[in-house]
Amino acid sequence: MAQDKESIHPENSPVPGSNSHPYFSEYRAGVRDEFLGVKIKSVLLKTEKNIVFLDDSTNLHWDCATKTEIRRCYPEVANRVASLEARSEFLRRVNSNSFLRRPSTPEDLTDLTNARLLISLAIIQVLVDPKNPDRAKHADAVLDTAEAWILQRATETSRVWYFHPFMAVDSYLRVCPIRWTMFLARSFFKS
Repeated sequence: MAQDKESIHPENSPVPGSNSHPYFSEYRAGVRDEFLGVKIKSVLLKTEKNIVFLDDSTNLHWDCATKTEIRRCYPEVANRVASLEARSEFLRRVNSNSFLRRPSTPEDLTDLTNARLLISLAIIQVLVDPKNPDRAKHADAVLDTAEAWILQRATETSRVWYFHPFMAVDSYLRVCPIRWTMFLARSFFKS
């Protein structure tokens, strides 16, 4: 694996979540996280104790160096985040020419990026204000918005997939009479 010019977490640095060193200050766009093996696309939240970022493949990552570990303290939020991330994965291939092919340009990932940003806001709600007792409720409200947005994109996509074969038949039916007319006209003028 080729190393980027800048990378973080040399061999002697602490493991994520170890609380022994505020290494999150080293995270920034374009830097490679050696523990995860990903290049950071954008940092959405960075404090001494928390980090939320998107990697270059538009996957969402977060880590906490505090006792308020999301998966342990807020399992409902963590489960919904994971579920919505999985449900939004179809957006990775929606805008490409072939559903089975990965998109070739960053513009193809706009919907996926927007979905992941909405999902990340729920994580940020939980991490930012530890003294707020309603933070799980606020995170759920953000996840409701993300879920509605993903559902809307899924509905739009399924309509395109449903009507696409009919568009091919329609164009065929428009071309067929023209070809038959040309064939008959050619036959008529030959004789």
